[in-house]
Amino acid sequence: MSRASFHRGTAALAVLLLVPFGPAAAGHAKCARSAEECAAAMKEMYQTKGWSGFESEERADGFLQIVALIPESPADRAGIKPGDVILSMNGVTLTKANASKIEEMKQNGLRIGDRVAYGVMRGKEVNTVKVELAKIPDAVLAGLIARHARDEHQVARN
Repeated sequence: MSRASFHRGTAALAVLLLVPFGPAAAGHAKCARSAEECAAAMKEMYQTKGWSGFESEERADGFLQIVALIPESPADRAGIKPGDVILSMNGVTLTKANASKIEEMKQNGLRIGDRVAYGVMRGKEVNTVKVELAKIPDAVLAGLIARHARDEHQVARN
């Protein structure tokens, strides 16, 4: 999987959406699961996992640059904009040193209805933006599954 994340969470939420499927980190390997297993696991995970609704890319400094927002998503409603930089999540700075804390937060929390306080830099100004995580829309989840299948699995092409 590429280093792009979706919070879709993204995290990314991905910040939270760096989806842990197979050894496909940074596009160097393909997913070890079947496409069907991944789709089922993603559907199961998103029954309770919260979604912010932004797409981000990891910068060289480890912070996340917002590249796109789903209109009317929780992140959009909270005021996050493309170009913003996510510096922290619930007070934990997004650094390699804090990777285990962030991963633990993603594994043990970040459910639908939870509030996430993102440290957001816009230009030179840094603010805290609170986002209430929502259930991922079916169409967005279908898109994530399709992207994962396309990028990480052999897909028949006509």
